[in-house]
Amino acid sequence: MTKQPENLESMIATIALAPSTFIPIKLPKRSGQRVDISAAATSCKLSPASQLPNKSLVTCLARAFYWQKLLDEGLANSGSEIAKQENLDPSTVNELLRLTLLDPHIVEDIMSGTQPKRLTALWFTRNPLPVEWRKQQILIEHMSLLMKRGTIHRH
Repeated sequence: MTKQPENLESMIATIALAPSTFIPIKLPKRSGQRVDISAAATSCKLSPASQLPNKSLVTCLARAFYWQKLLDEGLANSGSEIAKQENLDPSTVNELLRLTLLDPHIVEDIMSGTQPKRLTALWFTRNPLPVEWRKQQILIEHMSLLMKRGTIHRH
């Protein structure tokens, strides 16, 4: 039996700050001995052009969804309460909570590292996010198209 975190702060420290990836692996038994299958032998194949996920953005997503879960389950009453527990500015928490409104396809792209490179945690804090998923997709497609054309430059 695992030890339960004692308060909201320790729960966030143990869960929200340590995002993980679940990779289902079957461990067959042979002659009563366990055989471990390496990650390289699984069906997870990366193309040469693939990117690693943006660690900062993935961490922000993990925190946002965890905080939303706290709000949904009544373990926290507001973003301001979470901010107080986390020693963060309330606007930071509320800005990150907007990430829970992202289209699931965009979340998948972020988790796989295939989102436009300019789509960062900082971008989300500086730009409005449409509520409708289709409008979000159009915005991201437009950003990708502009980047391919080279018309978006670094600030």
